[in-house]
Amino acid sequence: MMNFLGPIYIKLNSSCLRDKLADLPGNDQSNRLSIFQELILKRYGFILNACVNYKDENIFYVHISGGMLVYIISDVYNVHRNRRSVRSASNGTNDNQLSPLDCGFYWCWNFCLGKKWRSSQTGEEKYQDIMLADFRAFCANNENRLLNFWNEVNEMAKIKMTENQEKQE
Repeated sequence: MMNFLGPIYIKLNSSCLRDKLADLPGNDQSNRLSIFQELILKRYGFILNACVNYKDENIFYVHISGGMLVYIISDVYNVHRNRRSVRSASNGTNDNQLSPLDCGFYWCWNFCLGKKWRSSQTGEEKYQDIMLADFRAFCANNENRLLNFWNEVNEMAKIKMTENQEKQE
C-alpha cells in the first residue's frame, strides 16, 4: 500500500463551479467534480497508478516525471476519511476540519525516486516547486483558470459520466 508522507492538502475552489453544477442532482455533482479532478491531473501530466489495485487502497496518480504523487479527495473516492497528518497548501485548515463536500488533492513528493532517475528537466526540486505553485494557483481559480478549464472539458466530462452510468446499469 502506498503511504503518503506528510501530504500537502490542496483545496479545489469548487465555489466558482456552483452555478455550473446547480442543475445536477447531488450525486451527479459529486461524480462530475471527481471526473473534473481526474481531468485536472491529466492536464498536469499525472497518470493513474494502475500497478496496485486493492479495494481499500487510495487511488493515486504519479507525475510522468516520477517526482510527484497525488491522490484525489472527493465524496466519490472517500480518501479524505483516512485521517493523516497533513499540511494545508491553501487555507490553513487541518484535515479533520474538512466537510464531506470538500474536494481537492493530497500532493506529495516521491521520495523513492533516486537521483539516478531524475533529470534536470523533470526531477529536480525547483521544477517540482514550480509545478506545486502552479497547481495550487490553478486549483484556487487564479485568473479564472479553473473555470475556463471547466468550460473546455465540460463536454468530455458529460461523455465520461454517461459511460460510467452505462457501466453501472
